[in-house]
Amino acid sequence: MANPTGVSPKGTAGHSIPSDGAEERAGIPFPEGVMADELPINCRTPAVAEYDDTTDPQEHLSRFENVALLHRYSNDIKYRVFVTTFAWAAQQWFNQLSLAVIRSFQEFHSLFLHQFTSSRKHRKTNLSLFSIRQKEGEPLKEYLQRFNTATLEVPTATQEVKANALV
Repeated sequence: MANPTGVSPKGTAGHSIPSDGAEERAGIPFPEGVMADELPINCRTPAVAEYDDTTDPQEHLSRFENVALLHRYSNDIKYRVFVTTFAWAAQQWFNQLSLAVIRSFQEFHSLFLHQFTSSRKHRKTNLSLFSIRQKEGEPLKEYLQRFNTATLEVPTATQEVKANALV
């Protein structure tokens, strides 16, 4: 049965997208030039966990960008390698994109974040520190460790805020 979206299915994470040929390009939502660059001989699937819509998309993108920087991926290579990190919902989302809908990697990045915004972690605020209390029977050392761990999730918390929340 034909795909109703008109987009041919891509391989799962770990498989590369063909690098040339107009007929091979059919259904790929990237600009035409993206497929012209040959993958470097030593190009491998990045050591980035697959994104399946259960984790923060911004964290996933940041990890991918760090790997791309390390391996000096061009923007055209980033397109093709980034999709190899997709699984489940992310792969289905990518498969339904219209042909040549994405004009830049920055746009791809924005579309990805927008699509999976509901999976983003909500950042804790200074106010959240004031709700942390020592539990009944909890040793002081464990409470302080739990409090200190929570403060790491609030990068805007000043020493004054931390001290007031701890009291």
